[in-house]
Amino acid sequence: MHYFGEKWEPAVDTLTVPVATPVGARCDTCRTPIYDGDRGYITGDITTTPYGSLDIDHRECVVMLRVGHGHGACGCNGPREPEQMRADAVELWARLYPGH
Repeated sequence: MHYFGEKWEPAVDTLTVPVATPVGARCDTCRTPIYDGDRGYITGDITTTPYGSLDIDHRECVVMLRVGHGHGACGCNGPREPEQMRADAVELWARLYPGH
């Protein structure tokens, strides 16, 4: 797994590799652009094609996908606009990891 942006705790450990921030790419979760200064993950997805592909996600969006339902920040209540999904993910991150 690779991460981009400034290293952060608790999610970046010795098994993650830093890479350049993919400025201009769209987050695979919220579909908003990645900006300079954003933090997130780049992971391989071998299920998309026989040769695989890359998933690029904001760190907050990854957390929202994993635990958002239990905190009322999931898509169960219907689809959201990309900007609202991103805002919900950032708000959830702030609640779960204050000061990070």
